[in-house]
Amino acid sequence: MAVLISSSSALFAGKARKALPAEPPGPIRAWWLRILIQAVVFLCPAILAAPIAFAHLAEAGEGARSSGEVVRRLFPGAASIEERTLWPDEPMKMRIREVSRLPFDAPYVHYLEIRNRSGILGYAFEDEVKGLHEMITYLAALNADGTIRAVEVLVYREAYGFEIKYDRFRKQFAGKTLSDPLRVGTDIRNIAGATISTNAISAGVRKILALYEAGIKTSSPLEGEAGRGVTFEERRGHTPSLPPPSRGRNSTVRRTQVIWGTTLAIEISGGGEGNLQAVIEAAFDEVDRLTPVFSRYDTASEISKINRRRVSTEVSVSGDFFDICRLALEMVKQTNAAFAPLDPPHLIQNREFFMILGAPKTIRLDTDVRLDLDGIAKGYAVDRMARILKEAGIKRALINFGESSIAAIGAPDGEAGWAVDVRDARRPHGEDVRPLVRLILKDAVLSVSGAYERGPHIINPFTGKPPPDSLQAVVVGPLGSDASAKADALSTALFAAGVEGMGFVEKAGFEALWLGGTGRLQTKNFEDRTYR
Repeated sequence: MAVLISSSSALFAGKARKALPAEPPGPIRAWWLRILIQAVVFLCPAILAAPIAFAHLAEAGEGARSSGEVVRRLFPGAASIEERTLWPDEPMKMRIREVSRLPFDAPYVHYLEIRNRSGILGYAFEDEVKGLHEMITYLAALNADGTIRAVEVLVYREAYGFEIKYDRFRKQFAGKTLSDPLRVGTDIRNIAGATISTNAISAGVRKILALYEAGIKTSSPLEGEAGRGVTFEERRGHTPSLPPPSRGRNSTVRRTQVIWGTTLAIEISGGGEGNLQAVIEAAFDEVDRLTPVFSRYDTASEISKINRRRVSTEVSVSGDFFDICRLALEMVKQTNAAFAPLDPPHLIQNREFFMILGAPKTIRLDTDVRLDLDGIAKGYAVDRMARILKEAGIKRALINFGESSIAAIGAPDGEAGWAVDVRDARRPHGEDVRPLVRLILKDAVLSVSGAYERGPHIINPFTGKPPPDSLQAVVVGPLGSDASAKADALSTALFAAGVEGMGFVEKAGFEALWLGGTGRLQTKNFEDRTYR
């Protein structure tokens, strides 16, 4: 082919030499022609592959799916999907590390238990493993007998190797158990250009199967009422690291620590002291886990990275970040934008939505928007800590995060509830110890927003200035899955809106007390002494 091209070039050159006498000799022209043809040969595959690559990038930004949606599709006959918690002890952790060949030291693992009217259909675990550069979020669904039902890639962030999301790769795992090798090159086919990702997913699936074998299979559910949910702590045959409080000697354990610039105090009672210490440790670990997500003062945190973006693009976020954004947007609507988690907050008045939630676990912010979740983050953390305590079997506990976000579980022995004094913002520390109000809380949440020593730090989003009349806002309501986060946002919004905010607090199912320069106002069912 090269000879033919050179000959043709010489012929064309011969015809043109009279008109262009200064043209370079034939061999030089042939050399340039070879370069051109080689460039075309090498570039053609890249040009043809570009649409596929761009399609993948678009899919990576918009194709993220929530685990709930995936589980409902994989288990179409499900009557209930309930979240459970596994408390691995040290032997179980060692077994998981040995089988999966992955680091594992989690104090607890959340998973979904899927049931129909006849019993358990299966289980689902959402997890993340490290690819070449980015984390891969995946879900492993197991049948009731522990065989793999399906593996789904929820979020794939790498620029290459996106074939890992295709059925022909994921279907290889169906029917597998721990007795299978689950190794790339043995029973799992490799994907060229994604070897690290295929190995990571294979190891992750082995880890999930090890969790099932060590924590669920060895402790089959107790027989009981039809359709009754069974927690891991009720299963026999395995002793979790956080068993339910014993029925014998009751102890009370307290722990206080400075975190997020304030004081977090937890008090629990009702079981052996060693068990309670382990439960408190797990609760504090949960706050530590959330710190790199929400802290605006940590430049490496998730919120800091999102706030540094330069353009309005969809961004894949962690489950916690997505959940709190979903709650924040819900509270913006419930408070008629009096709650504005932006910096500065008055920007919310310049657009219909301050953020758009795209595909699950994806958010989009306008170019000039910076998130400020301080008005809801502590409440979100309290909700997560309360869930850990309740799933560990704790019946009596008080979580006090900075005197502003509080959750009460049950009541101390012989008491109607937990006595909580709300400090009066008009009386700084050392001047007068009389509280604004004393509440007796049982299975309730409390949120307080006020000036205190910090001064007026809450801004009215409609004026861009601190509200001139508000001194303090107190919101109380029943304990629930997101109750503390909602109470946190409501007290912030009530302080910002003033008396006009009492209506949206009641509409949301909470009670409130507002303190202003001219006096105090409270909702009809707010009780000075007791809330249960």
